[in-house]
Amino acid sequence: MSRAERRAAERKANKLARKAGIGQANQPAPIPVQSADFPEPGFPFPLLSEMRGPAAEPASPAQLAANRENALKSCGPKTDEGKAVSSQNRLTHGLARHNGRFALLPTEDATEFAALRDTYFHEHAPTDQTETDLIQGMVEALWLRNRAQNLQPSCFDPQTCTVADPKALALFLRYENTYNRAYSTALKDLLRIRSEKRKSEIGFEAQKRAQEAHQMKKDKHFWEVLKKDAEACHELTRNLTQKMDAMKGNPEFLTQLEAEFAKHNIKRSTFDAAIAA
Repeated sequence: MSRAERRAAERKANKLARKAGIGQANQPAPIPVQSADFPEPGFPFPLLSEMRGPAAEPASPAQLAANRENALKSCGPKTDEGKAVSSQNRLTHGLARHNGRFALLPTEDATEFAALRDTYFHEHAPTDQTETDLIQGMVEALWLRNRAQNLQPSCFDPQTCTVADPKALALFLRYENTYNRAYSTALKDLLRIRSEKRKSEIGFEAQKRAQEAHQMKKDKHFWEVLKKDAEACHELTRNLTQKMDAMKGNPEFLTQLEAEFAKHNIKRSTFDAAIAA
């Protein structure tokens, strides 16, 4: 019988007892229901203190003193160097970026990693901090991908060439794909940023050339207007010179000359200076 069926039987028995006028104090024990899985508890239920068992004895003064002495002993490294060493205690394969940082394994060559990093920085030549971070991420992702590939042969039995540890092999394959994607993402971001920079530089140069062309056009228009003004002044001077030559035989030459000067609003001193020049 299930637990729900037992409770339903108990409620039905209690209901019949209340209808018969039997109080809680002299209420008879319910009819036990036999069950192979769950034994029927008795009535009334046992006290909580009986269920807990006997109380534990208090610690003796010697035990308290020993506890205080043990508490004063080392609880872990205190210096930064000790913490750095202790943080690598559970480092197994290093593919999960232990403590969120990239770290070389003791079996790996730091010189080889430095050479790989220098090669990538020399090839891509970063110009700002963003490009530096992306290239550093590419180098670390490539190194971790190679580490995952190098760990995969350890999952095979050297005698039968069968998979001896399928769980570890699946883990290394997953990390290999993860760092392949990380490498590709960093490379795409680097190329995208540099492409945007080139477009911006090309647009700036085109705008600068357009401004220079516009300024040249303005300068050309200015000199053309100045040339036309000079030609008009030259024509006016030539006409006045011809009139002067025509009026030299006229007895009233000076009077007519002054009238021409007044007509064109020209001062006699300015005209004489222009003729002399």
